[in-house]
Amino acid sequence: MYQKTFFSILLAFACVNLAWAGPERSVVQITNYTQQPDWVEPWRFSPVSGGLGSGFVIEGQRIMTNAHVVSWSQQLIVYRYQDPQPYRATVEYIGHDCDLAVLRVLDAGFFEGIPPLEIGATGAVHRDDLWLPRRRPRNFLHQRRRLADRDPALCANQ
Repeated sequence: MYQKTFFSILLAFACVNLAWAGPERSVVQITNYTQQPDWVEPWRFSPVSGGLGSGFVIEGQRIMTNAHVVSWSQQLIVYRYQDPQPYRATVEYIGHDCDLAVLRVLDAGFFEGIPPLEIGATGAVHRDDLWLPRRRPRNFLHQRRRLADRDPALCANQ
């Protein structure tokens, strides 16, 4: 009796948690199995290795992520929010210059119940909040200066 009641309460909390989930429902986990070429011996490839990253669902049933997450991919597996079911994906577009990539999931059922996130202006960043390193990234914590002091024209749109 107590087990059934406890299980019912636990199931109710799990359903409420999923219903209240906000933008995190649109965030996905990406597993990338990569195989990079050997630049010294181009006819050989390195062993297959795996890496993890994240992305988010955008309009048109696509996933946006960073290019370095999916570089040299041999197989891409994506997971929905709180769902252990794996889905295969492919790289549709990749731009290493801007470090962005767009993925297409092979199973259209992946996107059921996932709202796409809108890409737009943040409006929360002010020019006094932006900081750049003065030298190398290792000195970032010790020596930094405001972006507005460096070049106010870069902050003109904010």
